[in-house]
Amino acid sequence: LEDEEDEEQEGYAVSPVGDNPHRCTLIYLHGFTLQGGDYMEPGSGLPWSLGDSYAPGLRVVLPSAPCRAQPWGDEIPSWYVYASPQSNRVGDAAALEATRSELAERV
Repeated sequence: LEDEEDEEQEGYAVSPVGDNPHRCTLIYLHGFTLQGGDYMEPGSGLPWSLGDSYAPGLRVVLPSAPCRAQPWGDEIPSWYVYASPQSNRVGDAAALEATRSELAERV
């Protein structure tokens, strides 16, 4: 279980399958409270999922945000600290800058 938690915290990467050469990369940042693995469901219709929407030369990186303490008390997977649960406004600019730096290192 610990290995699965570590993998989920890091995120996922999906490479082109078969003889399809890598042509482009998409770094997909998940929504608030979610994690990268939430976008790995087969048949989801996303371009990295096999099916009608599959993009053959696409490599996708799906990082997972760390859990961050929010001002209202919850610790939630999030790319930054929000100002309030009703707003997308940044509540902590330093946390957002730390996320930018972390993502830049991964890329």
